[in-house]
Amino acid sequence: MTVNVMFYHLPATGGRGINAWLEKRLRRADRGGACLNLRKMERKDGLKRAGLGGPYRAITGHFASPYVARAAGWKEWVAFTLLREPAVRLYSQYRHLCRASPILINAVYVGGRALSFEEWIQEPVCQCLPCLVKRRPHGQNPAVKFYASRIGEESLDAALEVLRRTRVYDLQDTARMISDMASCLGLDSDRGYKRIDTTGSGEKVSPEQRALVRRFHPLDYRLFEEAPRARPLAKSK
Repeated sequence: MTVNVMFYHLPATGGRGINAWLEKRLRRADRGGACLNLRKMERKDGLKRAGLGGPYRAITGHFASPYVARAAGWKEWVAFTLLREPAVRLYSQYRHLCRASPILINAVYVGGRALSFEEWIQEPVCQCLPCLVKRRPHGQNPAVKFYASRIGEESLDAALEVLRRTRVYDLQDTARMISDMASCLGLDSDRGYKRIDTTGSGEKVSPEQRALVRRFHPLDYRLFEEAPRARPLAKSK
């Protein structure tokens, strides 16, 4: 039996490649539906004007909201997401912002001067927690508005509860997640996935920088360390 899939695209976790794979495979597969990319929709007119209602087999976006699945007419689905070591993820996010469009570049400039990575991570930066506890989609650019907001420890339990209902994979386990997604969607294979890396590997984070990230973003580290990882998916007979 096949089941619909929702992918929670947390910032700087390689989600663009997952989005592209879902859109390509579901466009080509004769499965009576397609992939709805909420990130693209947010840049246009929002849920109502975009005609949300389907049929869709997969939904991907920068937030974890059952509202979207229900609006699409889904009764059941399997949620997936990727986690990445917080210091490396933030380094990747910083590089992305530095080379992005003007509205995003403003997130790394203060008083007309570009912040260094060490300075930037002491600012309210793009975190994972808000993506997991936000209830509804929005019409504002997420990287400079909502996702850059400070969030308190009271939201950590709520975010972890979302992840307990989600199949969580580490970035290095992306291939296994893709295979499990293909199985849920009833696709014959996981071929066609290609990681889209626009910010570099981000692996060159010094111990001093990592310690600084842990100091200023302890909740991101707790989320990364406490979230339960997905067990092997039971294959349908």
